[in-house]
Amino acid sequence: MLKRGLFILLILISPALATDWYVDNAATGSNSGTSWANAWQSLSAIGWSFVQPGDTVYISGGTSSKTYNEQLSISKSGTSGNPITITKGVDAGHNGEVIIDGENSRSYCSRIGNSFITVKNLHCRRTTENGIRADASNVILESNTFSEIHGQAMHLRGNYDIARANTVTTFDSDSGQTDGIVVYGAATGVLIEKNWLLLTNQVGGHNDCIQSYQCTDITVRWNYCENTKQATANAQGIYLEDMSGTSKVYGNIVILPYGPQAITVAYGD
Repeated sequence: MLKRGLFILLILISPALATDWYVDNAATGSNSGTSWANAWQSLSAIGWSFVQPGDTVYISGGTSSKTYNEQLSISKSGTSGNPITITKGVDAGHNGEVIIDGENSRSYCSRIGNSFITVKNLHCRRTTENGIRADASNVILESNTFSEIHGQAMHLRGNYDIARANTVTTFDSDSGQTDGIVVYGAATGVLIEKNWLLLTNQVGGHNDCIQSYQCTDITVRWNYCENTKQATANAQGIYLEDMSGTSKVYGNIVILPYGPQAITVAYGD
């Protein structure tokens, strides 16, 4: 009887198995999201009521690449240790490049308002405000590509967010602000590491590879930052302003042929 009771207890406390879900804008099946044949046909069709913490949503990149002319809206949070992951497909025929295209008319590829979300291995391009904006905590942006972004490629405003191993290139000519990664909103504990950032905008105002304002305990390490803007102001490499707590900045490569400040960490405005 004791062994039977222990067996029942183990069943009750065993974690639920994570589920894989699928998105493919060429799918022709039942569109239930349960397989590539029956994948959801668009990012907007994802059934977030079915997606649970620990699950992965795979987006088809076709054989070489596939474009989704829409936004990725996420309406479910993961949990600590069980984030929800959104990434490109890994199976043959679906592991090409996934491109979310703002078509120079949509503000974001994705604006994330849910916690414990990981977005990785996607290509975001041609948005008008931000590439991906994270307003929630414990969001991880990893190994994504950002190109032709008007504004900031990554905009982080949550606590303990991570931007890791992303690639950013900008327009040569853009009248607005074009930053690689910005951290605002009094965020705490943000980690920015191993990103490759090339800013070539020659026209716009404030252009920084990495910028943080009024945040606490930020770590910026092992990034490659190159800013070729021919200006003596508002063209920084790593610019951390009005900071609190402990700022850790190390192991970065900053190339700044013209701008005034390669690395600045300021306590106070």
